[in-house]
Amino acid sequence: FTDEELEKAAQHLGQYDIVFSSYIGDVTPFLLMQTVNKRYGTKLVLDFDDDVFSINPDNPFWNKMTDENAYFMQNMAKLTDNICVTTKVLADKFNDRREQPSNSTTVIPNMISDHYKGREFDNGEKIVVGYFGGSTHYRDLHESGAIQAVEKIMHKHKNVHFKLVNLPTAHYTPRGRTHYVDGIGGSGWVDKLHPTLDIDISLIPVLDNQFNAGKSNIKWQESTRGNMATICSKLEPYLSLPNTATIHVDNTQEAWFEAIEHLLDEHKRTKMLKGAQKHLLTYRLEDNWFMYQE
Repeated sequence: FTDEELEKAAQHLGQYDIVFSSYIGDVTPFLLMQTVNKRYGTKLVLDFDDDVFSINPDNPFWNKMTDENAYFMQNMAKLTDNICVTTKVLADKFNDRREQPSNSTTVIPNMISDHYKGREFDNGEKIVVGYFGGSTHYRDLHESGAIQAVEKIMHKHKNVHFKLVNLPTAHYTPRGRTHYVDGIGGSGWVDKLHPTLDIDISLIPVLDNQFNAGKSNIKWQESTRGNMATICSKLEPYLSLPNTATIHVDNTQEAWFEAIEHLLDEHKRTKMLKGAQKHLLTYRLEDNWFMYQE
């Protein structure tokens, strides 16, 4: 940025009482907001839905980010006057590290909005097993036994296809029936990509680690709204979901294989999805807006 560009940006941001932003790895906007706050009183609120103190460096995220970026993110989490997080576990973790009062950390739980338009779809004889997620979950997919189970299922059942959204894999699955879809951020995910996924069975593996301990069950919510039957690791944040809303599995290839094969039956998928959609009503944003008043 030139000095002129920074001054123009400061004047623009100074028009607002609050600037709300997702966390970022670039310190420049954060420092700009410190200046804007002192000059105009504009408050910065950073939203964290990930534990930036526990990101494992052996994932593709680090192809673009560095230890320096991680250091910046962690210090912004410590120093920002007000932050929002998605779970109490994450709030407790951040408050242990933050240099601000604990009441400056607000938990805003993930809820599913009616802007997510689930649609009916029919893949015919083809059954699509799918996974969607960011690169910080690379190890979850590859080390839980889930993707190995997908390979085994695809070899046994030639009508099974595998769709990966936003997360490429180095693991072999039959290429003619493996499909990769680029992710779209922001409202494009809700309005354009999510309604067109047409996944029959959504896999939601998580490993038992500090990073995942702070996550919400948003992938289950999005999958269910997209009319996908789900299989989740038998760990939080999914363990507390009722057995009528998902299949819980241990992180072994055998457990994932058995669960996927169980849901290849259309009647069983439909029954599972019906129970999940009933439970999803408790996460409807339009019925829980009061939780966001603070």
